[in-house]
Amino acid sequence: MTGSGALQTTATGPDGQPASPVSGPTPHAGSTYDRLGDEWDTTYRFDQPGCWHLQLTRDDTRADIWIDVQPR
Repeated sequence: MTGSGALQTTATGPDGQPASPVSGPTPHAGSTYDRLGDEWDTTYRFDQPGCWHLQLTRDDTRADIWIDVQPR
């Protein structure tokens, strides 16, 4: 992710409740993924189907991601 400063992540489930990450965010150094920005690792467990909203922020930038989780 581009920007500066530490990465903060939030996930909101389809019921509007926040979820805590299982791990991370953790910066990665020395990646072969040659793109702008820094590579980070964050793990969430999506415990219910539906539309999940992930929000990633750094000091000067923000990203929003929506994931449609299907039932097993």
